[in-house]
Amino acid sequence: GLLKNVPKNVSKIDKKTKLKLLNDVKFPGETDAPPIDDESHQPDDSWVNFEIGPLEETVERLKKRNRTEMVRAGIKLSEMDEVETVFSEEIIDDNRSIVCVRTRKKINAEKEVQAVKPSNNKKLENESESEKLHVNVGKSHYQRKKSRTAGEKDLHELCEKAKLEEGWLFVKQNSAEGRWIECGINETSRRATVDISPIKKMKGKSSEISEISLYHHHPISRLRTDTSQTPSRIDIEGFVNAMRIVKREALNLLGKIDFRVVTSSGIYIFKIDPIILDNPTLAEKIYEVGEKIARERMSLIFSSDFNYSISNKTNFHKENAKFAKKFSIPPLMRIQFQPKKG
Repeated sequence: GLLKNVPKNVSKIDKKTKLKLLNDVKFPGETDAPPIDDESHQPDDSWVNFEIGPLEETVERLKKRNRTEMVRAGIKLSEMDEVETVFSEEIIDDNRSIVCVRTRKKINAEKEVQAVKPSNNKKLENESESEKLHVNVGKSHYQRKKSRTAGEKDLHELCEKAKLEEGWLFVKQNSAEGRWIECGINETSRRATVDISPIKKMKGKSSEISEISLYHHHPISRLRTDTSQTPSRIDIEGFVNAMRIVKREALNLLGKIDFRVVTSSGIYIFKIDPIILDNPTLAEKIYEVGEKIARERMSLIFSSDFNYSISNKTNFHKENAKFAKKFSIPPLMRIQFQPKKG
């Protein structure tokens, strides 16, 4: 249908760029949709706007603009979480991008929340599904007893299916199979804050615990360049912050923890030397790696040492191994990539 709200006054954005950005802004399930060859046409359930500016600020501004225009058009919206948004960008320089934001009314929002927040009083019909690790937007966390391998299999599935990120602690006691503790809060499609307070309760069981890993997964990107395959600067900073908390709350477990980022093609494993926590100069070297990763991710769409275009999907595990090797700085921070099994 005709999308009347595509602006005509964005003179600095040429038609070719607009069409590229429009074809990149796809909601889950639209990956096989036919290409758009006219900037004024889009599915009529969507609102689209373009603007040039810093990415995060511009996305937020366009989200508000889309919502306002939806309300003016007579679409009933009472809460912000009744809409969902995707965006694409064309980088101009270090500070500016051409941004395209697409918004639509969220479909079956209540049903989606119910699907990821099982009731404690009602048994799920499919019991095997109830044992899988899942994204949890509820107020309380859940635990699962299962091996590391079995849990990682669940997380790979979430990379393909889930819209939100989520976090888990995996704890391996010497004689036990393993335990997964869901610990994400404020989950979004691009990040999840992790609550690692359960580690404090393990302080007195250090001799029984052989392994602790803090996991989070990256849902696959729906854009032509899949940046979900790489860790981010925010990930690196989060790892260091988590180590500071562990040092304060459960020092005897600090040397046993590692950090894992799960992607659709495998898992990044980060092991950071605790010495950085007492040496600001060494800590700065870790943060510098985060900044380098941020710059690398910004360049993936244009010129980069890595090929994360969807057409190269079968080789993502090889690209990720190269990525891990490039940004690893042993002995301070070792990064390995473990390809997806099977």
